[in-house]
Amino acid sequence: MAEKHRPRTASYLILEKSDEVLLIKRKNTGFKDGSYSLVAGHVDEDENFREAMIREAEEEVGIEIKKKDLETVSIMHRRSEGFVYVDVFFKAGNWKREPTNEEPEKCEELQWVRKNDLPDNTIDYVEKVIDEIDDGLEYQEIGWG
Repeated sequence: MAEKHRPRTASYLILEKSDEVLLIKRKNTGFKDGSYSLVAGHVDEDENFREAMIREAEEEVGIEIKKKDLETVSIMHRRSEGFVYVDVFFKAGNWKREPTNEEPEKCEELQWVRKNDLPDNTIDYVEKVIDEIDDGLEYQEIGWG
């Protein structure tokens, strides 16, 4: 019997302020360095998606979020860089503290950007979610042909 497929799992955070979204510019990570993404990270084995997002938000940008303030807005099944991922995208309705760059070794900068004017070097699947989030697209597939 063939071994069951085990995708990688990651959580992403969409922080909005009026018509802007918070982006981070990746560096020294080995994945899409120099590109803009969202606050995000892999889900550890002992975590669920929400717990991972709360942890990553504090580690990366120093904000505190409660589980009740995270709204699931999209799930993505994606093939990328030779791996299969299941990504869960959240919006945070509330958070404590102003976002700051807490991982300067992995993040070149934080930037609030208008949702309809994302930088050209925004990671493609992140751009797709941001572009389509207000349309209510709850599930997406990328890289499946």
